[in-house]
Amino acid sequence: KRVVLLEFPSVEQAKRWYDSPEYRDPKALRFRTAKTNLILVEGV
Repeated sequence: KRVVLLEFPSVEQAKRWYDSPEYRDPKALRFRTAKTNLILVEGV
């Protein structure tokens, strides 16, 4: 198991990154090869 923590200046920027063209291929690979959960937390 692994935990990855990413920090963004805002929720909106995190959502833009997740939907960005640059993340499209890595996201597809992640979905094909791993069981993952994404949790977005504000104010940590």
